[in-house]
Order: sequence, then C-alpha cells, then structure tokens
Amino acid sequence: MSESNNSSQKVNEIFTEIYNLSNIRKLDEHRVLELFKNAISKVILEQYDEEADLEFIIDEQNKTFKVINHAKTIIPDPVSDEDKDTLSRCVEIPISIAREINPHAEIDETMSEEVNFEVFNKRDYNKILAVFSQSLRELEKELTYQKYMNKIGEVLKAKIVSFKKMGILLEFIEDGASAFMPTSLTNQRYVKTLHAGDVIDVYVEEVRPESRDAQVVVSSVESKLLQTLLAKEIPEVAEGLIEIVKIARIAGERSKIAIRKAENAPEGMEEIGAIIGAKSERIESISKQLKGEKIDIILYSDDLKTYIMNAISPSKVIDIVLAPNSKPEYPSFIVVVPNTQHTLAIGKKGQNVSLASELVKARLDILSQAQANEQAIKYDINNGNITEDEIKELENGKRLQSNFKKRPNNRNNNFNTFETNFNIDEFDADLAELRQKAQLSENVFEKQMFASSLDDDIEATLELIKDDLENLESDEEVDFDPYSASIEEIAKKDEEAEADYEKITSTKMKDFKKDDDLSAGLENIDLSDLDNEDW
Repeated sequence: MSESNNSSQKVNEIFTEIYNLSNIRKLDEHRVLELFKNAISKVILEQYDEEADLEFIIDEQNKTFKVINHAKTIIPDPVSDEDKDTLSRCVEIPISIAREINPHAEIDETMSEEVNFEVFNKRDYNKILAVFSQSLRELEKELTYQKYMNKIGEVLKAKIVSFKKMGILLEFIEDGASAFMPTSLTNQRYVKTLHAGDVIDVYVEEVRPESRDAQVVVSSVESKLLQTLLAKEIPEVAEGLIEIVKIARIAGERSKIAIRKAENAPEGMEEIGAIIGAKSERIESISKQLKGEKIDIILYSDDLKTYIMNAISPSKVIDIVLAPNSKPEYPSFIVVVPNTQHTLAIGKKGQNVSLASELVKARLDILSQAQANEQAIKYDINNGNITEDEIKELENGKRLQSNFKKRPNNRNNNFNTFETNFNIDEFDADLAELRQKAQLSENVFEKQMFASSLDDDIEATLELIKDDLENLESDEEVDFDPYSASIEEIAKKDEEAEADYEKITSTKMKDFKKDDDLSAGLENIDLSDLDNEDW
C-alpha cells in the first residue's frame, strides 16, 4: 500500500473518531472538527514551520478529509539514523519522494504534498492529540458555562457517577454534563443509602469558569432547594404575594420557614393557610419530595422578640431576656418557657431551638421557669405569649390551644367541618330518647350522657335527679321481675315510671339554662393542632 493511501486511511479513521466523539459528548460536529484542524495547524506552525501553507479538504458526506502542505521543503534523502530521527515529514520531503511527484524537483525548493499521519513522528502525533484534547475540554467548559449560568436556581435531575472523598460526581440527565456536589452540601442523612447510578434531584448552586472536579456545583441541602419547591407548589409564592424571608433547614429532618405577606397581597389572604393548603395538601407534597422532612411555617415579625416567640413554636414562651454576653452583631437571649414545655422548646436532638436560632440569627438558650428561678433570672411573666393561668393549667396536665400550625402528616382530618355549636334543644331531645333506660337500669341515664362534666350547675342538677330516681326505685315492689312479668304488668310499670320521670324532669330541669360562655367557648375552640405530634 502506498504512503499516500496509508495517510488517507489514517486521516479517515481520525475523522470517524471525531464524529463518534461529537455524538457521545453531544457537541456540534463542525466545531469539533474545527478544533482538530486547529490542533494540526498549531503543532505544524508553532513547532516546525510558521510559514507552512496548510489546506484542509473535507468531504463530510463520505466522512473523509485531507491535509495538504503547499510549502514543504525538499531536503536530501536521510542517510544516517540521526537524519531519519530528525526528519519532520509534515514540513519536509526527501528529494527522492519529491521527484516521484515532480521529476524536476530540486533540493531547497518547496512543493505541495499531503500530510501523511501514518509516517508522523509519534511525538508529533501525541502533540496534536494533546492540543486537540485540551481544546475540546475548553469548548465543553465554555458551552457548559454558557448553558448552566442560565440554570442557577433550578432543580434538575442528575445521575450519581462516583463518590469522592470531597463529594459526589454526577451527570445531568439532560445532556450528560458533569456536576459536583461537595460534602458540605450533601444530604448526610441519605448519602449512605445512595449508590452509583441513582438519579436524584439537585439544586444548581454555582457555575464556575474553571474547576478541577466539575464546573457546575450542585446541592441537595441548600435552603434554596426548598424555596424553589415552595415556588413550584404554591402559586402565591411564585407570584410574589407571599415572601419567603428566611429558611432554616436540617435536610431530611426538619425545616422552619419564616414568611410574610407581600404589600401587593390581596386583603384577607391568610399566608400560613396558603402555604399549608387545604387539608395540608401543599405542604405535604413538598414534604414528600424531601423524603418526609417536617416543615414548620413561621410568621416573620420586625419585632425580634415576637419573631423569636413565633420561631420557638410549638412551645409557648414566658419571657425573652437579653443575655449578659450578648453581642450586637449576633445577639444572645435567654428564652424562659413553661416547665412542662422545656423539652418541646428544645426539640428532638435540639432541632427546634437550633433551627429557631438560625432563623432569627440569634443565640437562644432555653430555660424552664424552674431553671430561671434557680438561676435568679429576672423575667416578666406578662411578656410572653402565655398567661399565668395557662401556665398553671399546663402544670395540672391540661392542654392549651396552640397557634402553631400543624406539620404535614398522613391524616386527612378536616376540622373545618367539625360542629362546635352546643344546641340545648338537641340536648333535651337526647334526654327524652334515653328516658326508657332510666326506668329499668341502675345505671342512670345522665352517666351515659355526660362522661365528663359541662359545669357545676349541671352536675348538681343531675345528682338531684339521680337521688329522686333512686327514691322512686326504693318505693317500687321488690318482687317485680321485668324478665318474668307479663306484657300487661310491664306496660303498667312503664306508664308509672314514665309519669314519675316526667314529673321529676319538669321540676328539676326547669332551672337548666344554656351557658352562653360555654357555647361561645366551644365555637372558638381551635382544633387545628390535635394531630400535633409534639404534644
């Protein structure tokens, strides 16, 4: 096979490799080919002959091309091994080969000849490949930078390639571009469950012009990921009607989000309700996308102490006292809470207080009321969001209404339809319905109607009714057995008992009145936190 044919075959193989490379890396074939041309020109012009006159003849349809140097110098035929080693065929042609092309060729003249890569010095060939590879990397970096600079802040899908000491290498599903997730931005809770090949959602954090690992830095724990999901799931956030002031997050565990209503928000819009959604559907959707992460919604306040009280929920706060070691740039506060809510305020693994501290940008030391008293902390019991009476109720084991919005759970309770109006007419009807039970049973009907007392007056009235019924039963014939008596005897006893019952109830229940305070209280009961697991 002639030298020229060998050269063409080698070049065509290179062309095929370039074509394949373009498809694999999803790069424009023309730009890749241009890079290869530039690599050949750079090596020949810079390393050998800056006056070389190169021509590239490309046939894209047949995927072939030739490189011709129209300014090769004719030299004597090499004789010694040293001459052969120093021969640069890309810019030089031996006289014997030159005269095969042109019999009149002379030494030191120039002539045109195809560049033969088959007889290229290995060193020259490696130089071309090195320049080409470097140019290819620079092209990929340029294209990646241009593309992903416009995607900062977006959530994209990426496949895990490998795990490194400093983080995780990934490839975007869309185009195979490389991405890097540093350890500091990795969800440590789930990283041990991940494997190479897993596809995960990542947040595009930063794009660098140059990087050792990958230009695109992504994150799984950055709070902006949660903010992006909020805008995706909640139209009021996307439209700017609700502002996300601050997010504090322990990825995979719990988050606190401080929000406020925007100035352009419609009057009457309830910001926390908008975030949570009907039956908690909106916040549950976000939580599921974050593998069940619990999300607390907090109202922002310009008043720092009010903001702290909101942030420390679901715990109530007795008072917030500026700590002696507080600094203006990072203030420190002592938060005094009821004794029974000390653990609640701190939270599991300290999460509640740490997130609240991050949210308000202040150090928060949680003390129970007893601890504050022991340490002689001066506080005002009227400065918090709980009254002295409510504190006593907590100590007595009672639960308070909570302003804390319940976190998402798997239940779909809808308390908006729960009937809380106390109807005295319905109460009277229930009494009449159960009156037969009072005639034949020692378990008096009021015990069944009232498992727990409504108020002292009702209890006193029912006790009087019970005594009268017992007196009636003591006056009855002791030998009467309802199970062996005839139908006529039972009917007669029923009529007598009913007449006595009507007499008692008409006498004792005439003073029974509807308790307006009780009814009003029932109407205003907030049942939204019945499912709050922090209880």
